[in-house]
Amino acid sequence: MIDSLQSGARSAVSAMQESREQAQISVSHDREAGEVLAHNAQAVVGIADGNVQISTVSEEQAALANEISQNISSLNDSIGEVVSGGEQSAIASQELARLASGLQQQVTRFTV
Repeated sequence: MIDSLQSGARSAVSAMQESREQAQISVSHDREAGEVLAHNAQAVVGIADGNVQISTVSEEQAALANEISQNISSLNDSIGEVVSGGEQSAIASQELARLASGLQQQVTRFTV
């Protein structure tokens, strides 16, 4: 009977040692998993920072594109004013030419 108890105790000790080893392996795996998760969390933070930077640059580019669009619109307005002024100058020049021609004809009548 003592042999049986000693054998059972040895089996229990062996089972406890095996359980202890398995627990240590489990703790080691948990630690490794924690390190991987921490690394992944750092990667996610890095990606989030990159997204913020991309968003900021995109907003700046959108503002710049809007400013360029406004400048082009202003330039188009200015070109329209220049064209209109040019047309008015052409009309005035034609009128001056007509008046000059009329004056020339009148001057010719009075010359001997």
